[in-house]
Amino acid sequence: MDVTRGAVYEIDLASRKGTGHVVIISSDAHNAAPYANRVLALPIVGKPGPAFSVQLREVDPVTGWVHAGDPVPVRVNQLLKQVGMLVGATFAEIIEMVRDFLGLP
Repeated sequence: MDVTRGAVYEIDLASRKGTGHVVIISSDAHNAAPYANRVLALPIVGKPGPAFSVQLREVDPVTGWVHAGDPVPVRVNQLLKQVGMLVGATFAEIIEMVRDFLGLP
């Protein structure tokens, strides 16, 4: 499966019996590596968090909030299907929030 940075995927939430959505933030170089059986993602949820949250725009493929302070490793086999790509402005805002969360310049 080709996994792309900035893409939104429906994922299998095996531990919670259902599905959800995530946005992939790991690099395309990592995602394409033959050893990459996990990617780094941020969950898309229904409510903003206390900090480091970005609201998705109407033009994005799903609605909700991304918690930039909650990165999670996701097994590639949990990714059920790609539902679209975030618009550039949304993804740039998310990456900026991740930098702020990590204290990076």
